[in-house]
Amino acid sequence: MVTERLQASKRNDGTDVPVGYLESKSVNFELEPANIAERLLNLNLVSSWTTSYAFAYCILDLYSSSRRDDFVAGLQSECDLIKNEYGGIGSKEAVDKMYRVDTAVRESLRISLFSVVALPRIVSPGRGLDVGDNTHIPPGVGISFPFQARHHDPSSYENPLAYDAFRFSRPFERPRGHEIRDQKRVHSASVGEGYITYGYGKHACPGRWLASQMLKQALAQVLLHYEVECVGPLAPRTVISNAVLPQKDAQVRIKPRVNA
Repeated sequence: MVTERLQASKRNDGTDVPVGYLESKSVNFELEPANIAERLLNLNLVSSWTTSYAFAYCILDLYSSSRRDDFVAGLQSECDLIKNEYGGIGSKEAVDKMYRVDTAVRESLRISLFSVVALPRIVSPGRGLDVGDNTHIPPGVGISFPFQARHHDPSSYENPLAYDAFRFSRPFERPRGHEIRDQKRVHSASVGEGYITYGYGKHACPGRWLASQMLKQALAQVLLHYEVECVGPLAPRTVISNAVLPQKDAQVRIKPRVNA
């Protein structure tokens, strides 16, 4: 497939900006099909396991919550309204209106972490790094940010260890209950000092908007069409080195939603 794409580019059958750029720079080794295929596999691996884990966390966090019934009812109500208004949930416009689903995803990403620390960096050559409290980090030293500590900080989040599906949408709810003001609304893909799931600053994950759309659509499909129940209490999550994994033995009971 990679070879065919390269050949099509040479025939001018389509516009391929990255290939054209590499050809203009005469970096032929970058155009070897094996090199391109290896990079594609790496990208697919990174995007698939993180999104799969995130979706598993979304389901387990929501349906194991002590407030599950209230959360699910509110989310299903929103999904039903959007489905009727847009004739489904497949369009970007429909997904963008899933405010409560969006905050449910963000809350799961906040409380259920992929790792204990994140954003690993190596101090670049030169004078090193002064962090402002008389601490100097010399060049070549590896540093990371406290992922878990930031997301579970009680000074940033009330009752931080409890899953609250509407934590980020509640301040924007209007009296009618379903419409939310767009101004200054926090999105699941938004980054900040207290939320670094997708990184921070100008180097934040460029694919976070796509991942957010995928997670919202997947969760909305479950809410629209299925009744889900966690079977038994959830076991502690597995930690391997710095990685935090979903409960592999978790069981859920699923049945079609009545009048879906």
